[in-house]
Amino acid sequence: MESKRHFERGRYHSKWKFYSVNGHLYSVIPYVNGLKEGQAKYYHNNGKLASIGRFKGDLPLPETWLTYNKAGEVLDCHCPPPSEAQISAVAMSVYEMDMASAPRHWLTYGYQENLWLMSCVDIQNDSLDVIKKKVTTMWNLYRELLVANNYPTSLATDKNILKFSVDMGFTTLFTELLKRYKVDMNFIDPRDGKTILDFIEERIKFIRTSPPVDTDKAELYESFVKLLKNNGVQHHYEIKKPSDYVLYEYELIERD
Repeated sequence: MESKRHFERGRYHSKWKFYSVNGHLYSVIPYVNGLKEGQAKYYHNNGKLASIGRFKGDLPLPETWLTYNKAGEVLDCHCPPPSEAQISAVAMSVYEMDMASAPRHWLTYGYQENLWLMSCVDIQNDSLDVIKKKVTTMWNLYRELLVANNYPTSLATDKNILKFSVDMGFTTLFTELLKRYKVDMNFIDPRDGKTILDFIEERIKFIRTSPPVDTDKAELYESFVKLLKNNGVQHHYEIKKPSDYVLYEYELIERD
């Protein structure tokens, strides 16, 4: 399929088609002077519609969005896929371990604030039950996209945000998503072909065999393994077929 490429003063203009790095149509987005404006569509890698909704002034209008699973069934989620900027903001807030700009009940850290924004949470008006539902739905839809890119000092650079959280020693994100939001962590990270359980067990093996042995860290990680297994998380070789494997590759290209 061809991409209609229109620019005005060096900025995106008119309707654009974006393709994933493996050639699948990812999205069709209208632009006006470099800003998203109008109805946009995103697609699963099986060609079916993933979500549809409207942008105004580059911002999504949450109440206009419908989201679908790969079978074409409507999901209770009215939020567009997370943007690259939103994903980067979550990773940076984990890296810097920063605090929320406006702390309140359940909202202490910057990563929480960014996750809520990514999940279309109305911070002023949503109840805690609604917030939990929105975050859980967003995660289960788009978890493969949440990657911490370009952190060369971390062993989890360019891997899922869960692994990055554990490796950076800021494990609150990992434990909160599992305990409070009860998200599904039983999936294979397309960046390395391994689950979070695989990653942590490999780290335990390394810590236990690398003097001086950090016993405290090893025991902490072992408690994470127990927690993951109690919540049904498996090794990559135990997962025969992920339920919704890789919605999209996030590095987009325009194709002539």
